[in-house]
Amino acid sequence: MMTAPYPAASIVAPRIRDYFLRHLAAVPTGEGDGLAPIPDTAVLESLINVVFWASLRREEGFVTKM
Repeated sequence: MMTAPYPAASIVAPRIRDYFLRHLAAVPTGEGDGLAPIPDTAVLESLINVVFWASLRREEGFVTKM
């Protein structure tokens, strides 16, 4: 089932990526080994879309199955 994109996802995804980048930049040199890479904006937007629609289904009484 394909749903329409959540409009706010395209607005907040770049802001969330910037937030992650700022925090990564604050990590002292040599202490960031093993940290996960920062996802790009398209990945963050997709995640926000999935989470939004999954939460909306739950509110309507449909439990999302994995």
